[in-house]
Amino acid sequence: MNSQEKLLARVFFKNKVLLANGQAFEDLFTQIMTYSRPGFQPVNPQGKIGDRKNDGFESALGRYFQVFAPEDSTIKESATTKKIKTDFAGLHKHWQSQGVGIKEFYFVLNDKYNGAYPTTQTALNDLKTAYPTLDVADKFLCQHLEAELFLINDEQISYVVGGVLDPNNIGTVDYEILSEVLTHIRDLPPLPFIPGKLIAPILDEKIVFNGLVATRALLENSWHQCGVVDDYFKFESNFAKMELRDKLNALYVDAKLNNQSALDSDRGDLIFIEILENMIPNDLNNPTRKLYREAAAIIMAAFFDSCDIFEEPIIGIS
Repeated sequence: MNSQEKLLARVFFKNKVLLANGQAFEDLFTQIMTYSRPGFQPVNPQGKIGDRKNDGFESALGRYFQVFAPEDSTIKESATTKKIKTDFAGLHKHWQSQGVGIKEFYFVLNDKYNGAYPTTQTALNDLKTAYPTLDVADKFLCQHLEAELFLINDEQISYVVGGVLDPNNIGTVDYEILSEVLTHIRDLPPLPFIPGKLIAPILDEKIVFNGLVATRALLENSWHQCGVVDDYFKFESNFAKMELRDKLNALYVDAKLNNQSALDSDRGDLIFIEILENMIPNDLNNPTRKLYREAAAIIMAAFFDSCDIFEEPIIGIS
């Protein structure tokens, strides 16, 4: 996997993390850890017994993980610290006698890259005082799961993120797939949008202005194939193109809202990838998803060029 593919894989991963709550995040965690650590054993809940506060462990090392993925990562500190204490008590009761016992405990938090409250670590430190046999009690955040992702092989990374795109190798788009993507976009439910701008600034200036870094090469190389979108609309009414424009702009407005708290360095790329993912059907296998993503990127490039998605540079303001 080249550096451009890794940059894109990271943004696709971050997009998955930001959208994953509850079981979806736990499944993502389990998938990556199973790939990255040969000794990792996931625990499947068993009826009324459940998982006994254990979402996965490395028995030989006495290392245990408990996942917490609230929809709101800024949930009250008291709720987080209470969960740490109650979950570990349940874990200790049922699993301390297994293998070498519980030597390490990691509280896996989907912090959505916002970090954890200081009281989270304080609560974990308190566990070490209350349970003298516990050597390590620490946080396991999104940044740590991301690090695990890039320990696995390229094929596994591709499987996790749903097909990695090589920005430097965007193949000739399949006309049937292009048509299916366009149809899917048109069928999306209505969202608020901004009226068309019909502005065509210099591509490079607009890319920089909108903070597109990881997605830059993908956008630039897709832009060279924008003609296929124009060819498609030769056989459609102007109304059809404007309808598509409004749908894409609505996805842009929604993605901006969803990523307003993201770090400045990532915001543009996360917005781009969220739009791209919403442009294609969900029920695709990885090889097919890659082809659909390429078609969607070409469509995005066409409408990016005219500022129907993302913002035009502000001329005269430094």
